[in-house]
Amino acid sequence: KQEMETIEKIKHLEDLKKFREDAKKMQMKKNYDNMLRGERALVEESKQRIKKAPFDTDKSNLTVMSGDALNVEKQRNLPTAVKPDNRTIEEIYEFENMREQRDYSLIEAAQITKQTVHDRKQKLNSKNNSLDLNAIKRELEMAQELQREIAERRKQLSNFKSSS
Repeated sequence: KQEMETIEKIKHLEDLKKFREDAKKMQMKKNYDNMLRGERALVEESKQRIKKAPFDTDKSNLTVMSGDALNVEKQRNLPTAVKPDNRTIEEIYEFENMREQRDYSLIEAAQITKQTVHDRKQKLNSKNNSLDLNAIKRELEMAQELQREIAERRKQLSNFKSSS
């Protein structure tokens, strides 16, 4: 029985090896055929396939970009990093301290707003069920402004990380 399993494994490995060789030969033949036909024939064939596609296309979407044009387009769309001015260590340190203070003040303001809303909720749940709509509107506006500032800061940080 063990001998039969070994023979089957060997046959399976031989079949797998033959399949891989055949696939490699087919790929090489396809590459050779494509090389003989040239780029223009491939572009025309691609246009024909696109025209038969099952989705809506217009003439502007049917063009196929050449490799050179694609490389030029890729290079053109790359954002260029702005080189900072020559700054002294003291200026860099001061800038980092200002940035850190701005972040801490945003965090502190968010925590204060959160605590204020929590305290108001506790008052409402305990004894005083009257609502001060003006105070609630002010707190909501403050919270929305903080959200905008935090979102802007996150965007700045993500831009900074992606550029460096």
